[in-house]
Amino acid sequence: MCKVNGCDNDSAYVKDDVCQMHYFRFMRNGTYDTVRKRNYRYTNPKGYQAIYEPDHILSQKNGYVYEHRFVMYSVFGDNLPDCALCGKECNWDLYTTHIDHIDEDVTNNKPDNLRSLCNACNTGRGKKEQYLRSTSIAIKYKDEIKTPAEWSRHDQCTVTGSTITRRFRSGLSAEDSIFLPSKTFKS
Repeated sequence: MCKVNGCDNDSAYVKDDVCQMHYFRFMRNGTYDTVRKRNYRYTNPKGYQAIYEPDHILSQKNGYVYEHRFVMYSVFGDNLPDCALCGKECNWDLYTTHIDHIDEDVTNNKPDNLRSLCNACNTGRGKKEQYLRSTSIAIKYKDEIKTPAEWSRHDQCTVTGSTITRRFRSGLSAEDSIFLPSKTFKS
């Protein structure tokens, strides 16, 4: 008979003196108890806090939601604000929108410390401003300084960053380099 109290199954593993069910339960959980308690909150190796909310719209397969995403959803719901840096439209897609900690402390999940960023802005947020790099061109227009690539993401710009760079280097004004429509030549 199995050595676990209340189990009437035959002992399948003589060395451990337990039935097959309890043997594999011990292998999975490290205990013979039937239910292993799930922590409501846990911290992942990078320091991000996650809470167990399996019915939440943003929950992952394991039932956990990152707390910073949970807080932003409770404030804004489905109407996530646009990217705080470039103004690009953001939604709750995990691969295109990030919830950024402004003070870079991943444990500070207060609403005033969180902002939504598009993937491109989130990738470059911790880097030195691109226009300050020695290899970049800085284009100033209406008291804003950006690189040609950043200007190309402007709502009214219809050309690429390389076109803006070429125009600016050829002597066009900042406004013309950014906002003139593209010209195509057909032979």
